[in-house]
Amino acid sequence: MTRLLVALLLTAEAGTPGDVLTLSQALENCDDHQPLLVQAEANTEAAGARVDEALGAYLPQVNGSAAFIYSQPFGSTSNGVSSVGVVGAAGAGGSGAVIGGSPSAAPRISLGLTAYQLIYDFNQTLDKIRASKASVAQYAYTQDEARVTTHLTVRSAYYNARAEKSLLQVARDTLDNEKKHLILTEAQIRVGVQPEIALATEKATYSTDVYQEINAEGTYATGKSQLNQAMGIEGPIDYEVQAVDAPPVQGEDRTTDQLMEQALQARPAYLAAVKQVDAQALLVAAYRGNLFPNIYAEGGILSSGEHLDNQTGNLFAELALSWPIFNWTNINAIKEQRADLLLYEGQRDQLRQQIRVDLETARLQVATYTSSVKAAQDGVVNAHEQLRLAEGRYQSGVGNIIELGDAQVAYTNSQVQEIQAQFNLNNARATLMAKLGQQ
Repeated sequence: MTRLLVALLLTAEAGTPGDVLTLSQALENCDDHQPLLVQAEANTEAAGARVDEALGAYLPQVNGSAAFIYSQPFGSTSNGVSSVGVVGAAGAGGSGAVIGGSPSAAPRISLGLTAYQLIYDFNQTLDKIRASKASVAQYAYTQDEARVTTHLTVRSAYYNARAEKSLLQVARDTLDNEKKHLILTEAQIRVGVQPEIALATEKATYSTDVYQEINAEGTYATGKSQLNQAMGIEGPIDYEVQAVDAPPVQGEDRTTDQLMEQALQARPAYLAAVKQVDAQALLVAAYRGNLFPNIYAEGGILSSGEHLDNQTGNLFAELALSWPIFNWTNINAIKEQRADLLLYEGQRDQLRQQIRVDLETARLQVATYTSSVKAAQDGVVNAHEQLRLAEGRYQSGVGNIIELGDAQVAYTNSQVQEIQAQFNLNNARATLMAKLGQQ
């Protein structure tokens, strides 16, 4: 049984390393493939199109019309004459002309071409344009925030895969060490230094370590699969991640008030909330403009006849003023927009408070995990020394298999704690970067 276990270990492959995926490459993959970023970019483009849509109100509006008219007079007429009316209407003016006709039942063809130009509407259209431009800035910041968020997800997934790779290496190193203990135990039993139970104990420990190594392989593969998802990639996981750690974040040793000032100037989510309030304030002003008159010019040509080559008509032009003196829809729409403004102001203030909490939490976690990494590193050094002494005692016949096993477990656990502490620190620094608005 012992020879079989040793043979399995010697023939097992440690894994053929594939291409190395760096963190910077992972972030680039995220920028190129992450669907969330595509959606955010589409929202920004749609907001830009709404600016052009609002600008359209200041451009001339041209309408063409054509109609086939059949009329049959009935009842009494004045002097036996009836008329066919041809009315052309443009965007908001509704002006037209009436062309006389005879009491004939013959069908007629009506043609019209009208143009409408807004001249002044008390900044109603201008404020809508300004609101649309503010919305573009809002969505642009939202797009930046999406990149910050997805980059945080990629960094967390990358550092997790990096930790799982380190845990896999610990499992392999432990298994290698247990193989040496197994061979040593067999030799110690042959010379009568150790009892038979030592071999049974070491075999059980070795089997457990094989199980742990297999699980570590699967966990590392799962971590890379999650990294692929974070990058927005559907592909194989036959690559390796680098054993890199997050560098210190600039300002991580500052106070929360200092970090708050930095975050409010750079955090895209907060800047987007500010722009949303600005856009809504301009929209309130635009709706208020609905209470005042619109001044516009309109003109066109209208014609009517029994055939296309037999048309009679006239040209017309007008300068008009349209004033909704009292309109319940406009009044209530203004109330609605004001309420939405209060809503967005509240959301902005709530976000500012949440940012402060997030910064406080991330700052404290960085400080805590920095200390825990140092403590874990000291634990690894001490546990390694304990294992070295236990192996020496066991080899000389002074120690026993239980003492050796306990020392090996303590050393393995100390390595796991160091890896977990380093992952916590990496993740805390990545989180602090994101809360500061850094990509």
